[in-house]
Amino acid sequence: MNYDLNLDHQQVVTDYCNGCPVSEICQKYSLSERFVYKLLKRANVTVKQRVIDDAQVDFVVEEYKKGASTVDISKAIGFSIPVICKALQKRGISRRKESRWDHKLGIQIANLYIHGSTLEAIADQMNLETYRVCLFLEKQGIDLGRQKATPSLFTPNYTPLDLKGHTYAGVYKFTNRINSKVYIGSAKNIYQRYCGHARMFKKGAGFPGALIKYGIGNFDFEVIERTETVKILIDRETYWIEFYQACNPTIGYNLTPKAGTTRGIKQRPEVVEAHRKRMIGRFIGPLNPNWKKQASPETRAKMSTAAKGRTLPGTETRERMRIALLKRGPILNSKELIEAAAQKRQKHVAQINLSTGEVIEVWPSAKVAAESTGLGMASIQAACRGYYFNNDTKRDQIKESHGGYKWQYMDPVPAV
Repeated sequence: MNYDLNLDHQQVVTDYCNGCPVSEICQKYSLSERFVYKLLKRANVTVKQRVIDDAQVDFVVEEYKKGASTVDISKAIGFSIPVICKALQKRGISRRKESRWDHKLGIQIANLYIHGSTLEAIADQMNLETYRVCLFLEKQGIDLGRQKATPSLFTPNYTPLDLKGHTYAGVYKFTNRINSKVYIGSAKNIYQRYCGHARMFKKGAGFPGALIKYGIGNFDFEVIERTETVKILIDRETYWIEFYQACNPTIGYNLTPKAGTTRGIKQRPEVVEAHRKRMIGRFIGPLNPNWKKQASPETRAKMSTAAKGRTLPGTETRERMRIALLKRGPILNSKELIEAAAQKRQKHVAQINLSTGEVIEVWPSAKVAAESTGLGMASIQAACRGYYFNNDTKRDQIKESHGGYKWQYMDPVPAV
């Protein structure tokens, strides 16, 4: 071996050489398949390509004919679902057209998810793959990232309106059946805009937040004016906002009295403070687009003419400006600014024993922890967050440990 592996990693290589499958190794040591293959490559171990043999194909065909799902067969013989499907296709067996998109089944899955069941539990109970459960929930209009925040008023049992013929421009209105609040909007294509509202899963203020809270099934939709040209859409939307008083928070969801602009929206104090902090030092020194640029004689002459007759600030104003410059500190160059920003974003990472819960080491950052332990930085960060993005299911999956350790962001740094 040309790579110095620690004891745990050496045990991984030993288990693989003794015939232990990669899937069992991943489960035993809480490692990802990618990292296991990486260890094997570093140890110069030839990776054996698993091929499904004829006896296993016969078993797949027999179990599938008995009514077993591809998920159960995959768990039984340790091959992935695509391999099982290819084995069935090789024997000329077409997949069953199960009632996976049945409306009643979708409602049942949605109710289980809303009442606290996990995706994995629903998949086992319904004998479906996890990603198909996610597709069911999306089809019912449920936001997978807001399971705990879904109120009891949300009703997944609704049928979206059939507006395929309404492709014209116009002004529309949504009315909440529960609190009678209205929302006025306009669109070049009514059908496309309605579909966009029906697929809206992002958290936001005003009407988007109401759609997530109540569900589009609890809103009545109607077109209140059809326009012949797009140029007057904004004016007509403004007229109907004023007519229904939709910008009144007790009556409607519109944020401003004039359509097509965000003027008049008063942001929350924490939003204003966060924006102020982002803008501090943004155009200082080399970050300023006019840094070390000299104005032309014509420009300087114009500036001189404009400055003539202008009164200078008083003594108190100049003193306040001087104090503000002193508080700002020295101007850093671009490299120093980048390093200072990176240092500010760093989070200390604690490496914790899974069995005892004892803090083994506190690293200055996830990058330092990855370089010192030989583990992947992205996996350590995922374990600190508690989840990672699964490319197979296209959803976030829970990740509580990595490399046989628990990882946690620590701020401030604890004493070890």
